[in-house]
Amino acid sequence: MEFTQTLQAYMEVGFLGLCGVLVCIMFYLFVKRSHQKEDEKDKNSQTKDNIIQQGFTSLMDFMKEQFKEQNKQQMDNNKLLLNAIISGVTNHVPSQEENTKLTNVSTEINNHLQQILLTTNASRANLVQYHNGGRGVNKQSFLKMSITNEQVQLGVKPFISEFKDQFRNLLAYFVQQLDEKGYCYIEDRELLKDKDISTYEFLKDRGIEAKFGMAVRDNNGMVIGFVSVEYLDKSNADAHIIDKVFKEQQKVFETLLNL
Repeated sequence: MEFTQTLQAYMEVGFLGLCGVLVCIMFYLFVKRSHQKEDEKDKNSQTKDNIIQQGFTSLMDFMKEQFKEQNKQQMDNNKLLLNAIISGVTNHVPSQEENTKLTNVSTEINNHLQQILLTTNASRANLVQYHNGGRGVNKQSFLKMSITNEQVQLGVKPFISEFKDQFRNLLAYFVQQLDEKGYCYIEDRELLKDKDISTYEFLKDRGIEAKFGMAVRDNNGMVIGFVSVEYLDKSNADAHIIDKVFKEQQKVFETLLNL
């Protein structure tokens, strides 16, 4: 429902209340006139009291019904207004300015990933962002992640289209280290066999011999994703160079993702 229709519904509620007041006034005049007639006929006071009591009872019943109807209409309009607000939020279409901003940020991220890829001599460099993927039967949120930006060396298969809506526990050890320390350096995947078989199998199935990650945090200090470099040949990895590059680039990525 459009906001104008919702506001119109609120106006109808006010009109309903006005009608109720007019009816009350008319009823009062009717009772008053009845009293005058009874006085003219010189009825006894008991008859007058009965008329007043009956009139008062009828008036109270009428007002209760009016209040009940008005309250119901008000609740219905509140629901309509809330639905209109929710619809406006969930169906938000980015403006031209927002689209331009998002495009510029994504381009800047890709440029920095390309720089990291070349400086560290990695096979891949990518940005993974965390997100919720819905709720399960226990009402708890699914914790998921997706590659949103990636740069690869010539001849290396990209993973950006494959790594979408992945559960974070797929890389449990990697994600945990990022959350606790801010970095995770796996210089040899074979060292993971006794730590996290899930992460080990993930790397092995994709031919990744070494993987290095750097946490990206929001303005509140919460990890919202990570930048990683991967090596199909671990001998190409130099932990000292990677560490230097990560420390130089960490604030850059956090600034870009918090714009």
